Amino acid sequence: MEKEINQSENENNEANSRKTDLQVKNSQSAVKMEIAKNYLFRKKIISTVLPVVIAVFVLVGVAVCYVSFDTYRNEKFLQLEHTMEMYTADIKNLFYGHYRTGYHYNNIVQNFNEVHNNDRRKYYSNLTQAFLEKNPAIYSVWFEFDANKFDVLDAKNLNGNTTGHFNKLYYRGSNGKITRKINFDDEIADGPQKNYFYLPRELKRPVVIAPYSYTYDQENIQFVISICFPVFDDSNDVIGVTGIDILLDTLICKIRGRNPYGINHIVLMTSSLDMLLHYDDLMIGKHLKESIIFNTLSWDAIYSQLQEQKKFDVTFFCKTDQIKKIIYFEPVELSPTDAKLIFGFVFYYEEVTSDAWSFVFDIMLYFIVALFLVVVAIFLFSTFLYNSAINRVKSLQ
Repeated sequence: MEKEINQSENENNEANSRKTDLQVKNSQSAVKMEIAKNYLFRKKIISTVLPVVIAVFVLVGVAVCYVSFDTYRNEKFLQLEHTMEMYTADIKNLFYGHYRTGYHYNNIVQNFNEVHNNDRRKYYSNLTQAFLEKNPAIYSVWFEFDANKFDVLDAKNLNGNTTGHFNKLYYRGSNGKITRKINFDDEIADGPQKNYFYLPRELKRPVVIAPYSYTYDQENIQFVISICFPVFDDSNDVIGVTGIDILLDTLICKIRGRNPYGINHIVLMTSSLDMLLHYDDLMIGKHLKESIIFNTLSWDAIYSQLQEQKKFDVTFFCKTDQIKKIIYFEPVELSPTDAKLIFGFVFYYEEVTSDAWSFVFDIMLYFIVALFLVVVAIFLFSTFLYNSAINRVKSLQ
């Protein structure tokens, strides 16, 4: 009986041992499976999540860099445009001041009937000279009346080849001295500036003669702008013309030799595209097309848009140095007349966009650093999860 009991206990012990061995084997297999499972999870995080994060960072970075570059560049262009508008505003204001001066002189002459007939010639001759003395920004001031319209004394004032028409012209010489122009009658009839006298009569309104080269003393040839006004009688018929001449330099003195940041040089043209201001003195008086900086394609694009008399810009490669440049054209309306000048602001494309690129590079650097930190964080996080799982398995074991 005792033998059977011992045999039964041995059998139970063997069964329990086999059961324990099986549990150990199952536990070891579970540990291996758990380790493999966590390894695959870590690998999945690194192989799937990480590329997605990198792709998102790259796409967002590229988009942010593009938008930032475009925004920054446009801001620089707006700053340059503001600078150009300041230049054009200076010219407009200076011209309007001269226009008002000419208008004031015209009103004085318009009231010639208020002066006694026998005293008019002397009075207005002295007045014109005094007017020029009191307005140092004016190059010359003048008037001319039709036959016997100022007074009836033309026949008594014949002098050599003169017609007797009452006219006077005083100009400021190179030494600043006020001088009377002699033989003004001949200049009216034959001079190249005859539009001074005929256009105000025909149009019956103020006229601005575009800058042209001229001199009164045959010494210093300069660009002159003439502002002319008709003189009316009581029947509203034109009986004469008054005018003032101003030197172009008085309008552009503030911008000559000044190139703000980014601007390579400034050009100024008449509405017919003749150069008035250019960095190369040999170009003064020549047509814009003769400028050596434009190639044929650029010129065709420029000329077609200049006809519209609107501001615009053209990007081109300079023929001389093959550097990418931009030229802004800005029409200047000489209000209240319909005369126009055209500014051209030329600047290096890279000088304006270099700050934008620098700004973009900074953004790219920030994104690269942020991406690196995110990658490291993902790698550490996945490693942490893996190690935590391993520790949990070991503790269970």
